[in-house]
Amino acid sequence: MSKRTAITVSALLLGAVGASGSADALILTQVHHGALCNSKTSTDGLWISYDQFGARNDSQSQSSAVSCGSLLLEDAMEFGIRARAYDRHPTQDVCCNARFNDRDSGDTVASVSACTSGFDSAYKSLDFSLPTTLVAVAHVECTLPPLTNNGHSYISALFY
Repeated sequence: MSKRTAITVSALLLGAVGASGSADALILTQVHHGALCNSKTSTDGLWISYDQFGARNDSQSQSSAVSCGSLLLEDAMEFGIRARAYDRHPTQDVCCNARFNDRDSGDTVASVSACTSGFDSAYKSLDFSLPTTLVAVAHVECTLPPLTNNGHSYISALFY
């Protein structure tokens, strides 16, 4: 299996914050395509594959995990991270954990988890707020449910 090099593509994306209809916008300045994530373990690597939609689990019987990391640009660090997930499993969710590392020591200063809430044909956004401490690295690990008749579950992209 080849190592994938994470390349951050600059972009300006606007999205609404929360379901409250708030006029505030979440401004995200980096995009990390899900296909740049790596399988978390060699066993996960047996089932994780990649295409234009991102990283997906091809196993029909077990969940598999991917690991995605990114250096955060200084001007983007205040906005947080949004993961775009496709959850096609009727009873299992796509779940992600974001760890943030201190910009000076490298120590993990915060860890935030989020999951989808059931099957949907459209993508779902998982939002992770950044800690108040300045961080330089975001590390996101996501567990993808098995393939079903509804299709694959994906991590499509991470937005910073």
